[in-house]
Amino acid sequence: MIHTPGPWKTAPCAGGGLLLVRPNSGQISLQIFPAADATLIASAPDLLAALHRTIDGEPCQREATGQDADCDEYAEYDTWNWCWVCAARAAIARAEGA
Repeated sequence: MIHTPGPWKTAPCAGGGLLLVRPNSGQISLQIFPAADATLIASAPDLLAALHRTIDGEPCQREATGQDADCDEYAEYDTWNWCWVCAARAAIARAEGA
């Protein structure tokens, strides 16, 4: 799945909330969201790119520090025990539809 590349922007809406403005193949796509949702959604492309750069080349921290189990062994029942790298990889996978 490929998302619409950023930058995405927000603009005030007369009826309340914010318009989310996303460039889309030379056209503009507009949707109205509550302000907090619109600003979070508008930042999504930047957040995803930053997360990719942050974990680039980083190993599972459990594995790297010689702990008993790596994060994959916790995946089925306890994602709260994942290291930050594996949690970031899972977030990227969800964002990219994997």
